[in-house]
Amino acid sequence: MTPTKSLSLADCLDGEPARLLTRASPAGSGRWGMRRSPFREGGRPHHLVVIADLSRTLRGKERLAWERLVRVLGHELNNSLAPLKSIAGSLSSLLRSPQRAPD
Repeated sequence: MTPTKSLSLADCLDGEPARLLTRASPAGSGRWGMRRSPFREGGRPHHLVVIADLSRTLRGKERLAWERLVRVLGHELNNSLAPLKSIAGSLSSLLRSPQRAPD
């Protein structure tokens, strides 16, 4: 049995040379980045397949994206509320003023 068959990696030798894989491993299931490059050694063709666990990296990037989204939403809310707060403050000071306009 070849190493690619015993590790269920035979599909890594076909298709796109760089792609994402979703696989189960002894450490658990996750997302993996796969890159394949051909090379020759002693005149014989070979393939170098590099597989890296991307789960932690992707979780970190997802967390950063959520933090940015929350920051932008907070900024937009503050932009919307600032004029309302200003108008409410102006109206409050006008109502407390002893001299009111007739209208």
